[in-house]
Amino acid sequence: MISFFTIPKPFKGHISIIQRNAILSWRQLNPDCEIILYGDEEGVKEIADEFGLIYVPDIKKNENGTPFLDFVFNDAQSKAKNNVLCYVNTDIIFFKDFIDSVQHLTKDPFLAVGLRWEMDVPCTICYSDDSWENNLRTMVEKNGNEGGNLSIDYFVFSKTAQLRLLPFLVGREGWDNWIIFHARKEGVIVVDISQTTKAIHQNHEYNHIPFKKGEKWQGPESDYNMNLLGDKIVQKSRINMWNIDDTEYSLTSSGLVQKQNGIYKKVMKKIILLCPDRLFPVIGLFILTIVRPIVIIRNAVGKQAHWF
Repeated sequence: MISFFTIPKPFKGHISIIQRNAILSWRQLNPDCEIILYGDEEGVKEIADEFGLIYVPDIKKNENGTPFLDFVFNDAQSKAKNNVLCYVNTDIIFFKDFIDSVQHLTKDPFLAVGLRWEMDVPCTICYSDDSWENNLRTMVEKNGNEGGNLSIDYFVFSKTAQLRLLPFLVGREGWDNWIIFHARKEGVIVVDISQTTKAIHQNHEYNHIPFKKGEKWQGPESDYNMNLLGDKIVQKSRINMWNIDDTEYSLTSSGLVQKQNGIYKKVMKKIILLCPDRLFPVIGLFILTIVRPIVIIRNAVGKQAHWF
């Protein structure tokens, strides 16, 4: 089955409700699933003890106490008892369709991601009520909004994918889009399971971000993550920041289907995957000065050209 791993925030106030809702939704998916909680934030040990979860308090952090993802990913891949792992943010609720989707991922090695549905969930979910899933699905249909293709909150992957991250900081910009690019560059099969999985993101505030500049995660720690990706040209061109649309396959009700991208996008992506990282500034400059202006012009006259 699946080994979930996550890095919770302190269990305080509304975020405590959100995180309990998320963790308990994973716990009820299948008895063979294991859950690993990372970090020594307030309340994490107590939740692990209460529900018999694996607790790893000692993790690598920066000077602000923000965890490094490379440490957590490496540790989880060595500790997990299952051959399929899922890193997931501790605000995501899964339904049973998540397990069904994962069981249909037969290509190996694989990485699966998907869209999220965003909704306010103000109270604790009663999972002992057999109707909880139907009730929550009804609420999502009425009050939820589908998130964009840049918002990626869960990553399901086989151990054979051997994902090795750069030293990104959790919950900051860039790393989630980079990992799709990285996996494809390493020859991992990357699958979009949005059509068969409805993942619920419980809306929350971003007051925990150190030295926050914008509405969400913007600030010096996001700048740090972005600088790991390359220079300003690489960052602005987003040459190694891919989104859900850049996955290779979609999981549908009929099974795994290869995505049909336009010829120009397909060629550009192939060039990027084959190109050494040191040439990314050159390709990035080409994208910014030639490709994107053409896209803007074509879109302005009604011809869709979503290359990047």
